[in-house]
Amino acid sequence: MAMATYALAEKFGVASHRVSSNLEEGDHSSKQYIQQTIVGILDRVKEGHQRAKMVDWMDICVLPKLTGDLRSLNPVDWWDNSETNLWTDWDRCTLTQIKAWQYSINKRFSAQDRTASTWLYLFVYNSSTHALRTEVSKKYDRIQKTQRGGVCYLYLTLCEMFQMSREVKDAMYTFLCLFRTKGIGRYTGENVLKASGEVLGICKRLEAAHALLDDHLYDVLCGLSICTSARFRDTF
Repeated sequence: MAMATYALAEKFGVASHRVSSNLEEGDHSSKQYIQQTIVGILDRVKEGHQRAKMVDWMDICVLPKLTGDLRSLNPVDWWDNSETNLWTDWDRCTLTQIKAWQYSINKRFSAQDRTASTWLYLFVYNSSTHALRTEVSKKYDRIQKTQRGGVCYLYLTLCEMFQMSREVKDAMYTFLCLFRTKGIGRYTGENVLKASGEVLGICKRLEAAHALLDDHLYDVLCGLSICTSARFRDTF
């Protein structure tokens, strides 16, 4: 268990872009500060996702939609056949869906899945700062005991780490504008994997908030064409 639940080297933290800084609100430096925080959050989530895959927790971290027969007393009947990866698309899930899924794990899933839920909880808890634990506990402790567990705790943690606001949205838009003008060339060694991870992460968060615009596709395509590789550049 210890090998699976030990903390990440850099912990999940309370969203620092919600903490007042010395920078003037709305200026470029403030937006850059928020961008760096967002990218850092996405990196931590990616590391957590990799751990979940490594120790085989993904069976409980991939959720169907709560669109089945909700009048049934058997939780098996509540779900459809769709799949949503909690680590990558937590903002597409609802708390009602999460609580029902956690209840299903606790009451109807295998003993192995219940163990995975316990270990997932410990991993996320161990990998969180004290400040983040405090904020998550305010919500987690109000949930019925039959609906508590690793999936529920992970969801609340991800939501607490990343909350959309006007300032965050504006910083994301600025990030995409910067990518349009600087492109892959702004990344050391023109690291396409790092660039794509950041761009996709930002776009997913905007799309989930219904804030991703058609113009942003143009921003991304322009950015992909700014590099030294003629073959890659000509593709876009």
